[in-house]
Amino acid sequence: QFFGRLFDAHLCVTHAMQAWLDAEWGVGARVLYDRPPAFFRRMSLDDQHALLSRLCPLFLDAHGEPIWTGAAGSLWSSSSTPWTQVDDSRAVTRRADAPALVVSSTSWTADEDFGQLLQALMLVDAKLAQGNGAHIDCGSGG
Repeated sequence: QFFGRLFDAHLCVTHAMQAWLDAEWGVGARVLYDRPPAFFRRMSLDDQHALLSRLCPLFLDAHGEPIWTGAAGSLWSSSSTPWTQVDDSRAVTRRADAPALVVSSTSWTADEDFGQLLQALMLVDAKLAQGNGAHIDCGSGG
């Protein structure tokens, strides 16, 4: 708190933090929103399949079994994930029965745009209403 007042400039990533710094420490900070770099983009289906295949060991239940299975057993194989599959022509396609997968930052503040998150949650809600046995996992972010 003492040293904070000695600096020439202060930055924070939300208006909520700016107000707190001003009220609690008497520090006037400028808001500089945290944004992803330009190279962040939607992944191609090939890249999605490769990533999900590598992440397979992380999608396990408490008994070490894959958490998504289909009528024929595990949806995980060298050519299939619950979201993607490789067809006979070796092209990666999106599965018609793919479960919803929503990935978000670990926290949201009052002055951030919740629009995208709410849209994603509405899509998940619609899937759940279909009764397709969707699996929900709320991680701790750690």
